[in-house]
Amino acid sequence: MKYAKEPKLGLELVPRRGAEAVDPEDMSLVELYRVHVESAERAAAWRGTLRRAGGSGSSFNSGTLTSNSSSTSTTTVQSHHLMCSMRDFGHTAGGDEAELLLWLHDARRAQPLSERFRIRIARDGFSNYVDRLHANSTLFADLSTTDLSRELWLVAWVIRVGRWAGAGSSGSGTGERRGPVARRPLGAGVLPLAEFLRQPGQHPGEKEYTFKVYQCEEKDFHQLHDMLIRKQTNKCNILPGQPNYGIVVALRLLSNAGSISEAVSSGATVTAKRGFPDVIMPGDVRNDLYLTLEKAEFERGGKSTAKNVLATVTVHDSTGQVINECVWGASGNGSTSYESVVLYHNNSPAWGEHLRLTVPLETFTNAHVRIEFRHCSTRDKTERKLYGFAFARLMEASGATLRDGAHELYVYKCDDPTKLTSASYLSLPSCAADSARAGSVNGVVPTFQRSSKENCTISTLLCSTKLTQNEDLLALLQWRARPEKVQETLLRVLRLGDGLSCEELIKFLRDVLDALFALFSTEDGNRQVTGVPYSTLRHSVPGIDIDMQLARREGLLSSVQHCAEWAASAEGQEPIRKCLRSLGAVFRLAVRSRRLFARATGGQYEDSFRRDVRAALHALKAFAQHPYKEHLAPAQVALMSSWAEVSREVCGALGAGEAARAAALVLDAPPHHPPPPPALARARLHAAQDILKGPLGEDPEARNIILTTACHHLRVHLARRDELQQCAEMIGELVALLWKKPDPDRPVEDDELDPDVDVLCLNTLDVLVETVLHLIGGNSPVLGSMVAGLLGVMELLKPVHYQRLWSHLAPHPHDRKPLKDFLMRAFLVFRHLIEQDVFPGDWMVLRVQSCKVLLSALQDLAQPLLERFLGDEPPQFDSQLWSGYMELGVALVTSTALQPERWSGRGPDRPRMRAAAGMRVLATWNLLGPAQLHLVPGAVGALLEITLVGELRRAALGALVSLMAAERAHAGHARRTEAALVDKLDSLVADNKADDHYRRLFDTVLMERVSTEGWREAGAAFVACVTRLLERLLDYRAVMQGAEHRDKRMAATVNLLNFYKNEIDRKEMYLRYVYKLHDLHIASDNFVEAGCTLLLYAETLSWESDQIGVDPEYPEMPEWKRKEAIYNQVLQYFDRGKCWEKGLPLLRELATLYEVKLCDYPRLSHCLRTHATFLDSVMEQLRPEPEYFRVGFYGKGCPLFVR
Repeated sequence: MKYAKEPKLGLELVPRRGAEAVDPEDMSLVELYRVHVESAERAAAWRGTLRRAGGSGSSFNSGTLTSNSSSTSTTTVQSHHLMCSMRDFGHTAGGDEAELLLWLHDARRAQPLSERFRIRIARDGFSNYVDRLHANSTLFADLSTTDLSRELWLVAWVIRVGRWAGAGSSGSGTGERRGPVARRPLGAGVLPLAEFLRQPGQHPGEKEYTFKVYQCEEKDFHQLHDMLIRKQTNKCNILPGQPNYGIVVALRLLSNAGSISEAVSSGATVTAKRGFPDVIMPGDVRNDLYLTLEKAEFERGGKSTAKNVLATVTVHDSTGQVINECVWGASGNGSTSYESVVLYHNNSPAWGEHLRLTVPLETFTNAHVRIEFRHCSTRDKTERKLYGFAFARLMEASGATLRDGAHELYVYKCDDPTKLTSASYLSLPSCAADSARAGSVNGVVPTFQRSSKENCTISTLLCSTKLTQNEDLLALLQWRARPEKVQETLLRVLRLGDGLSCEELIKFLRDVLDALFALFSTEDGNRQVTGVPYSTLRHSVPGIDIDMQLARREGLLSSVQHCAEWAASAEGQEPIRKCLRSLGAVFRLAVRSRRLFARATGGQYEDSFRRDVRAALHALKAFAQHPYKEHLAPAQVALMSSWAEVSREVCGALGAGEAARAAALVLDAPPHHPPPPPALARARLHAAQDILKGPLGEDPEARNIILTTACHHLRVHLARRDELQQCAEMIGELVALLWKKPDPDRPVEDDELDPDVDVLCLNTLDVLVETVLHLIGGNSPVLGSMVAGLLGVMELLKPVHYQRLWSHLAPHPHDRKPLKDFLMRAFLVFRHLIEQDVFPGDWMVLRVQSCKVLLSALQDLAQPLLERFLGDEPPQFDSQLWSGYMELGVALVTSTALQPERWSGRGPDRPRMRAAAGMRVLATWNLLGPAQLHLVPGAVGALLEITLVGELRRAALGALVSLMAAERAHAGHARRTEAALVDKLDSLVADNKADDHYRRLFDTVLMERVSTEGWREAGAAFVACVTRLLERLLDYRAVMQGAEHRDKRMAATVNLLNFYKNEIDRKEMYLRYVYKLHDLHIASDNFVEAGCTLLLYAETLSWESDQIGVDPEYPEMPEWKRKEAIYNQVLQYFDRGKCWEKGLPLLRELATLYEVKLCDYPRLSHCLRTHATFLDSVMEQLRPEPEYFRVGFYGKGCPLFVR
């Protein structure tokens, strides 16, 4: 995505960090580029022109340089919260109270995403919650970016709470109300949230929505919201009474961390997400079991009508005691029990109600949930008759928690509540999975009987940081109880996808690590499972910062050594890959544990520990040096990905120098032929980059060793044009590492980074220039970051570095080709960077800093030209190189970034920079001496471009006079310089680059300069002639636009045409303006005048010449043939303009040509017929008499072209 300039105001982008504008002098150019990228993305986001999607980020079309502060990029996971407030409820429950249950629902998975939020509605509708400001508001908390992208709906259930209407009623009547109070389904509504959640920036405040409530048969109520989402409305209809009203809610999406505390303090209820948020913090403690009361099946039992079934959910301990306030039917406060809705006369009720059980951890082991089933009579009875129950143990016999998913429970007969108080039913099976323990216990007939046709289905979802449903993990944590099965348990844990999820492992990571380290540290553990705990450890460690305050750990380094030695020959590489991926944490554990051990023992066994470290490193190097094989590549990538962290820890054990040499050996180990796979190449570059960010990058000796290796790999990849994005990022990091703010009080020679800058310059600068040259002109996304890296490297260079570079490229005076190739590419690249605007137009601070870097390099780039490519004659003098240098200097002087009249803002003094660039070019030009003549005519145009800058005008015009003097001294005339000057002045004025002030100053300065020369008379005449030309060119340019200036344009063109023909005899310029006058006449339909204009050109041609002329209209055509073609074109114009008389002489000339010279009788025949036609037209065609007027303008006040 391109960051275009501010579309309306044309302002510059101010690079900022936070709210503060940055000072470009306080950072490297690469860092300034990063700030610009970030500022542009932020500004575009504020304007709404850049949509940020989670995980995609934005990319600048010229590439980006990422700035990572550590070897592992940090991803900020943002939680979102949805504030939902009910504004109005437009229905009544037929004189009863009502409950409104709201929750977020994932339509694609057909599952609730959040818990339920309850709003109580009084009989008169609104009054019950209007008294409390936030009783109708909730905050759906901890929604991830992934959740916002789901197909989310807000679901509302309306439950009526009251006594039954008249007996036999379905509940919708208004008769006498009898029987106990019951919760009855009334209706449901849904509101789609996808559009609102995916475009949060469009709704910064609250936004109100209204949705209607529908009703259906009670047996389908549990799926009414799903039917509405799927638009299956044939089984439902709008709630009667007030069909135009519904539920009005206000939604607001919050993303800041303080949203929950603000909501709680304001009185709103926080409704949690079902399950864990994206990030589980170490201090988070949850112990929730979500239970969904799905459905049940009951026998009729000889009754003529079905039952009105009420299900009551409670939680009990092993003695039958109720556990209080652990059941949540909705967010808010817990209760001891939960009562379901009652479906009228339905023996197969389907509820679909979601609950949360929060049981204390100390009672969870022996707790069970009990569901009691009662019949609610519609008669004048208040009691509810118990007739059965079901139960489910929360924890299995193995110690694992009740598994997630659906569970079909047995229903046992019971009509006496007192029989349930002792929980004697716990000896019975609760479901088919418990049938092995069903029946009698010790031969005793069970107290409760069950029917095989009756059952109750529930589904559960565990959300706990203290309980697990995985028996393998539980066996690992309790390994001391059954040590003989530890080996088998560890191998099962290794298979991460075979039952043990990553989320489960992260939740119990500390406990798992304690168990693994116990296996390391105890003799029993090591003897039974040698090596396997390390393989398990590498599952647990990646990305986790382990608490290192541990006792000494034996066997880690030897395990690493054995793993590396065995890696190349192992058949299964997946365990090896996972092992090598965790090397950083393992070395960190070993080194820091050794440090604690040495502190406690006074440094004993230090030499032994160093030998172990070196042995492990040697084994890893041998594995890295193994010849490339496809099946080994993933393991070698894993080694490289952890190598930076390993090097950081080895530095503390062996010292920076030895650690750097070991790190460099491994980085250099993978062979370059054949080229490694892209993943291995990227991993190697990442490793070198991350190593330099660590302690090895702070030690001068170690930094130089690693930098040399890193630059070697950079050079290889840049030469191949592969992994360019990673190379650009690495170059940026190297520049950031070596950049230091200039200190005027510090001697230039006193810089410890100079050797490192030498390494970077000598190894990468030439191939980096070549790479940028290859990318320019394309649409590569990496161009911007690569250019920033190139300029950043040049910003580091001092004159001494350039001298070493020239000696490196051309060590022998006679071998100049490598140096010439580099300079030619450099001049071309830098000129393209200035002229093509690689960076967006409003990034002026960055563009000015780029010009500042190139200005600094301009003088250093001239040194090799003056020392090795300067002489009186070729081949010593290389005109191609010098022309490239002059073009680069002119491009820098005339750069838009240095034009203060076009831009204003922060940064250096742009006029001063532009003047300095021009003076450097002119100073170098003056050093050429007589060799200047080799650069004519190209140098004339360059000097004229410099004269456009006011501060440089006199000096540049003086250089032009010196050039004319040199040519006169050499050849006796200055025709080449004068001709080039005329040509360039014409093109300059056409490009709108001069004005009348420039003409006057041009005349004054040149007259002053030539008046001191020995050829002042000829010089003065030439200056006067050129001044007149400038006056005519400016007059011509002034009337170039506008229909009202058409005649003036023609007059100005005629003046220029005559000037080029009569005063300076420049045929090619004369021809150019003949065509311009011709085009003006054609645009005005003046065909006769257009023909006469072309005849001016034809008069300069001869029938006898076969010379091939340079004419874009008639390329590579002999002169006589061009004249013939022009005559034919003129005849067509005369015919269209009805001026046949003027065509007759032309036809006679053509007839003579065809008859005498060419003997082309067919063409002669055609010519004579045309001649006859013209004669007939003269005699027969009616034509109005043409009228012409002569108009004169007298006086010097009139423009020159009309006098």
